Amino acid sequence: MKRYLVSNGMLIIGILALALYGSAPLFLPPPAPASIPMEQFSAGRALQHVQKLAQNPRVVGTTGMEKAASYVAGILRGCNLEPEIQAAPSKKGTLHNVVVRLPGSQPGNALLIVSHIDSVSFGAGDNASGAAVLLEMACSLKTGEQLRNDIIFLFEDGEEAGYLGGYAFAEMDPEVQAVRRVIGLDTAAWGPVVLLQTTPGNADFIRAYASSVKNPTAFGFFADADWNISNDSSELLPFYERSLSGLELEDPTAFSGKHSETDTLEKVKPGSLQQMGDQVLSLARYLGNTDLAHTSGSNLSYFFLWGLGLVHYPATWNLVFAVLSVVGWAILTGKGIRQKTMGGRAIFLATVFLFVAIIGSAILGIAGTAVFGMLFPNPNANTGSYLVPASLPFFIAAVACILHVYLFIRGKLAKRFGREEVTQAGLVFWFLLSILTAALLPVGSYIFTIPLTAAILAGFWPGRWRFARFIPASIATILFVPNVVLAFLGTGLETLVLVAILAVLNVELWAETM
Repeated sequence: MKRYLVSNGMLIIGILALALYGSAPLFLPPPAPASIPMEQFSAGRALQHVQKLAQNPRVVGTTGMEKAASYVAGILRGCNLEPEIQAAPSKKGTLHNVVVRLPGSQPGNALLIVSHIDSVSFGAGDNASGAAVLLEMACSLKTGEQLRNDIIFLFEDGEEAGYLGGYAFAEMDPEVQAVRRVIGLDTAAWGPVVLLQTTPGNADFIRAYASSVKNPTAFGFFADADWNISNDSSELLPFYERSLSGLELEDPTAFSGKHSETDTLEKVKPGSLQQMGDQVLSLARYLGNTDLAHTSGSNLSYFFLWGLGLVHYPATWNLVFAVLSVVGWAILTGKGIRQKTMGGRAIFLATVFLFVAIIGSAILGIAGTAVFGMLFPNPNANTGSYLVPASLPFFIAAVACILHVYLFIRGKLAKRFGREEVTQAGLVFWFLLSILTAALLPVGSYIFTIPLTAAILAGFWPGRWRFARFIPASIATILFVPNVVLAFLGTGLETLVLVAILAVLNVELWAETM
């Protein structure tokens, strides 16, 4: 008994260490002070801009928005840039976009970087923070060496009313004709800033991001799901509709005070500003000296591993991994049945019962979300997803309960049908999800295809060495956890169904190591 407790205790510690490793990039960096050279990004200086912008609400067509546009233009002039405040009519009132071009040594192709100034209320986080990052970055790029390409900075008005300023610029400003790539910046205030979206055909952007950003926070599953499942719109939309490729950086945290009077300066974390600023400044400098006329049009899967950098490879490989894994599973299963170490009927029945258990886990996740909503109602009618102090402990407790129920059922099935049969049955759901996501989420399907491939290879290991089982389980934990953290931060308890399924699939692999 003592040996069992020690063994499982060490296993839990190991899993927690893997989870920490996978999510390490999401920790905020220390903010740089205002005293550092202008060529570097300073959260200290950016925070000063947040303070100025967030003194008044900045709604389209109001004097507050006009004052904010004037402030931004004044700072840009102080950095020896020549901004233009472009007034344009809209259904919500007169727009006030601020546009400034940083000329390149070989003008012709341009990189557009856009962030919105307008807000619903005081909007320190949404989006004085993103606008402040763009403002600080424009001054940093002006101070440094001249880049090859033009950089156009668009401080957009009317984003909260439907990207009105972005559409106005895309439709009326002749400078948009030179734009080849677009970077969108939204909130950088309450949590980690991540690569939230890439438009289809992301290969050029991902290679540039991987080559230029020292501490990436990029996880393709989360970004792919945000684009293809959540259908989340962003600053990129007006330009994507003009067939321009784009990349969006944003803090997805479901702050309960978003779009309310509680979105104030005190809530803004300087580390979030620093994280966004460091990434976009490095990326802008890289793209500023890159041939923007070249586009590949292909997709890359990508994820960050601490110490290894941004792992990326053609997204089409995921479907190949999934198909080969199905073939490998069939070979292993057929071999086991022929050698009578497995029973075909037992595998079928175990698959049926495990399917019921997984569906039950999802139902428990739905029920947990509903219970949380009743116990802790949304404190802000202006936002859908929200986080309150009780969110994290409730979330952890709910996931722990779901896993205990699943492991109990799985243990009973293993005794009834056999350990090997249940193992093969569990992999069925892995390869079904691998094939499904390879078709629907080609960039993000790696979180299923890579662990599944490792699990199949472990099955072929001579003598079925038990240690080989740790490899796919460890890989799955490392790949799942950062996406789970981001899903929780971005949607609160609404993500409990997804997390329940991911947790069950991961524990399915870990069960074979116990």
